[in-house]
Amino acid sequence: MSLADALRIDGTGGATAVVFSPENSALTSAFTVDVATLAVIDSSSFAQVAAFADSEFVGGTAQQMMSAMETQPDGVLVNTALAEGLKLETGDDAKLILARGDDQQTRKPVRVLGFFIQFPGAPEHTDIVANLGLYEQATGLAGADYYLVSAVARTDSGLTSAVAALSDCESFSRDFVLQTSAATLRAAVGLLVGIEMAS
Repeated sequence: MSLADALRIDGTGGATAVVFSPENSALTSAFTVDVATLAVIDSSSFAQVAAFADSEFVGGTAQQMMSAMETQPDGVLVNTALAEGLKLETGDDAKLILARGDDQQTRKPVRVLGFFIQFPGAPEHTDIVANLGLYEQATGLAGADYYLVSAVARTDSGLTSAVAALSDCESFSRDFVLQTSAATLRAAVGLLVGIEMAS
């Protein structure tokens, strides 16, 4: 059983793993290249856990963007500010460095599927979102930097209950830092619980 599965307990609606660290990638367009911060997600489970708003995306709805991620494993979503600097448009081909700075660093061709202003459930300053399958296949790396967990009752009291249940969970025998969405994740307050591995 994966840790994400173990975190699906009473009070929580689901869990999904996220790979994330600052400046862990670089994106190359036909115009230029820029160092970037990449969030790697399982697009299927992430779509069931995160609280999406269409206003966070440009050129399509949240559902359209996540569906595109599911159907095109080598597709990426790009922050509007980075896309503007790289002169990227929807459908453009680009090259993405994965695991930048690690021994497993590698460069893969990707397709730009769309754009976001702030990706829901990801830390601020996320520049690119890519699929977990692509990342694991290309780098050979497995594991997550944090887990996103939804509360069943999407209210302040539901969030409190989910946090309490997670704090009592046996899967927390390892060191974790528990952060609610009001902290670093910038999702709607009361909807999500972010669980980060303690360093």
